[in-house]
Amino acid sequence: MGFGLAPDIVINQDVMITPSVHQNGYMPDSAVAVRPAINFDHYLMDHLPQAISVTDEHGRYRYVNPAFEILLGYSREALIGKYTSYDIVYPPDRDRLKMLRARQIRGEGKEYEIRAVKANGTVIDVVVQNARMVQEDGAINLIFTVTDVTERNIREAELRRRNMLLEALNRTALALASQQFNLKEVLETIVHRALEMCKADNGFLYLVDVEKKALTPTIQVGIYNTEQFWAYRPRYGSGLNGTVWATGQTFVIDDYQTWPFRTATQFTKHHATIGVALKLGKQVIGVLGLSHNDPKQRFSQDEVKSLEQIASLAALVVNNAQLYNSVTQSRDQAIKASKAKSDFIAVVSHELRTPLNVILGMAELILDTPLSSDQREFANLIDTSGKSLLEIINDILDFSKGESGKIKLVSERFELDAAINRVVAMLMPKAHEKNLSFETAIASDVPMVLLGDEARLRQIWVNLLNNAIKFTAVGSVQMKVMCATTPQSVTHLTNLPNAKQIELRFEVIDTGIGVSGADQPKLFQPFMQADYSLTRQFGGTGLGLAISKQLVELMNGQIGMCSEGIDGRGSTFWFTVRLGIAA
Repeated sequence: MGFGLAPDIVINQDVMITPSVHQNGYMPDSAVAVRPAINFDHYLMDHLPQAISVTDEHGRYRYVNPAFEILLGYSREALIGKYTSYDIVYPPDRDRLKMLRARQIRGEGKEYEIRAVKANGTVIDVVVQNARMVQEDGAINLIFTVTDVTERNIREAELRRRNMLLEALNRTALALASQQFNLKEVLETIVHRALEMCKADNGFLYLVDVEKKALTPTIQVGIYNTEQFWAYRPRYGSGLNGTVWATGQTFVIDDYQTWPFRTATQFTKHHATIGVALKLGKQVIGVLGLSHNDPKQRFSQDEVKSLEQIASLAALVVNNAQLYNSVTQSRDQAIKASKAKSDFIAVVSHELRTPLNVILGMAELILDTPLSSDQREFANLIDTSGKSLLEIINDILDFSKGESGKIKLVSERFELDAAINRVVAMLMPKAHEKNLSFETAIASDVPMVLLGDEARLRQIWVNLLNNAIKFTAVGSVQMKVMCATTPQSVTHLTNLPNAKQIELRFEVIDTGIGVSGADQPKLFQPFMQADYSLTRQFGGTGLGLAISKQLVELMNGQIGMCSEGIDGRGSTFWFTVRLGIAA
């Protein structure tokens, strides 16, 4: 076993040729004296701090130095001629040593790590470096230097264990931060990391089933009898897992086979076994366990502490998954209920519109006939009320479509100024009835020919302008159009090549009653009014702004408002949308 000496060394004999000296101090060239030599090779090696040994090609010891005796606890006399290197190698490593020795004899392989057994029976890890020595008679000997690396390996193993712990904790923390994750995959990763960290053979994880008052097998790794594991249901307070569940304490058993309270008789290969509680506060929600198949293996205190840390985070993962599933189920139920409500509203609204259209049609026919003043007043009241009711039904139907995701936008070419003029022409009479100034202003850099859903855009304008006129008694209503961004090239907006997109900002400004700061957040919620007394005074469903918000968001925009309060200084409602620029 040796450090980098030359691979082929010729050893000198145990005699030394030395010049002889005459009495007069001169030494003739031909005169030599022969005397026993000092073996400088052995002398040197005896005084080196490294453990050194020399064996023949069969592993028989020919020399060991004092450092080697100290390292392994064998005397020189006990080793030379009586022991071979195979005798002091840990028995499971002997076959490997035979393979390594064959390579060494061929002059291959200069260093390896192996386990050795000291005279007192202690097993240590050693790094062996070697060199091949060829004697004058052609015999091959091997020289070895042996270094004890047990402490180094323990430190490295501890570092690996801590790294695996950190990795397990990191993966667990990532799972906790994730909104959606596969619980079983995360728990399997945790059990695998725990096994690697403790060099254990078997890992298992049970979760508490409160209704069945038993532990449910959830994860198993390495357990040889899989069917029996999945069929096993530990009860509260029974056996290792049931005891951990009942007490919330960690149980470390040196040999499960001799533990008097064992109940799982099928696990005949489990020896050193540990059970750790998965706890949320004082509540135990599961049990994490590991075991060794080797009767000599044990769990260290550091491993126990690390497993308790892993179990704590595993409990958080389970809890997080349960909360997520609960929220998901509630959300799914809410979505189903909302869809059912929207579908119901859509059906009812459609069924109401059919007879209502008949009523409006008949009212128009009646108004075209000769009528008395009272009859005409009654017919006008039917027509006006019917149209108001139809407007409410249309709003409800539009809102239900938006909630259920049934609104589909189109992308068509239209002229912006012409579209605005059509809305103005429709609403101008209402403004004139109240003696309001009604103006529109389009910035000079706004493109006039656009690509988008003109009908839905006009619906937003009508909702905002209608509200402005409705809640303004004196003054003016104004709509401004301006560019919010510069044009940007896009490829997904239309099928046209080289299409460009622009974000426009629309503002509807009035001098009406305004909205208080506390009421402003309510405005874009469905069926909400800033002041319910205004509903009785001005009418309306409270859906106009909610529908506008749905449409604006479908157009990749935003909507909002600002007002200094209900003092006659008015309000500004604004929204942005992204539209294409027609080529």
